[in-house]
Amino acid sequence: MTRITLTLLLLISFLDQSFATIPARREFPLNEKINPCEDFHAYVCSKVEEGFQLRDDRSHHMFSFNDSIERLLEIKKSHLLNLPKEMDLPPRTKQIRDFYLACMNEKSSATAEQKEVKKRLEDLAKISTSEQLLSYNYEKMPEAMASLIYLSASANLDDPNKLDALVGVNLMRLPDHKYYENADLMKDYENLLSAFYKTIYGPKLTLEEANKKAQKIIALQKEFIKTYPVAAIRRQRWGEKRVSATSDFAKSYPQLKTETFLKPLSKDILINTPVPEGLAFLNTHLAKYATETWKDFYLLINLDNLLDNAYPNYFQQKFEFNRKYFGGPEKRPDRQERCTTLVGNYFTKELDADLIEKVFPKFDDKKFEEMVQAVRASIIS
Repeated sequence: MTRITLTLLLLISFLDQSFATIPARREFPLNEKINPCEDFHAYVCSKVEEGFQLRDDRSHHMFSFNDSIERLLEIKKSHLLNLPKEMDLPPRTKQIRDFYLACMNEKSSATAEQKEVKKRLEDLAKISTSEQLLSYNYEKMPEAMASLIYLSASANLDDPNKLDALVGVNLMRLPDHKYYENADLMKDYENLLSAFYKTIYGPKLTLEEANKKAQKIIALQKEFIKTYPVAAIRRQRWGEKRVSATSDFAKSYPQLKTETFLKPLSKDILINTPVPEGLAFLNTHLAKYATETWKDFYLLINLDNLLDNAYPNYFQQKFEFNRKYFGGPEKRPDRQERCTTLVGNYFTKELDADLIEKVFPKFDDKKFEEMVQAVRASIIS
């Protein structure tokens, strides 16, 4: 029996017996009625696809990835469900438990959302210029607030042992340029944005004012995508060497005051800008658009994904929009699964550390490292 088979059987042994839609080992019987030269996919996959039913709280399923993802999700759900009953937990696991329990408390989650919306509106009400908004934006970056300018780490292309600072701007809120050409979608998108602003501002904002805010945000995005590269070009850029020294980078975008948020970084670090068009747009258009529009955009990127428990009407409208245009699921997963996923997003390595010995007891590290090195060597050669 192969190691892969053993691993799958081990994983499935952790699952509830009722979770039978994902087999321990999925077989792919060939369809002999189909000529592989005419339709190879149908020849290999048609039989297994005929017997597969996509869950109504899922939008897609790739056998090669999602089978394992679903198995591991069930293990995590079971682990977190039982975690509050366990005693003498280490500090790291206590933090995971507390985060999970906070998420499971719907009433408290709703209150927290309302407080956050109120706090952001109060903060931005004090801002009267784009320069002040930019400073506020940089100030909140260490708090993991969504930013007009993103900053993360990327491997240096010449020395993988070093990290560069990856910096860029993306004001495009829809998945692809072509969506902005769909008249029906854009009409519904404007209605959704209008509902967002009406929701967060409440009765003090008229529907007409909310509509105007939505229209300005859409106009901003449409102007942005005129120079922002399409996905195919952006993907190609990731393999290109586009780095500069911190001082040179700051000089290229003087209106953005980038030295402010780059100050904590090492002076020797290189700035990687695979998509400089976004930075150039923000640098030249920050003063061209009204401060109120930039504030509204900042609120959108920070609060849009927050509106849930306390704002069910807006959440449902957004859910239906995503289902209609982007292939979203028919319904959302239950709360326990959503909270498990959220914990996994925020505590990825911590949760893995708690579970790895349970899921993979007596794991052969040496054999795994040999396999990784063999794969790496094949890529380099």
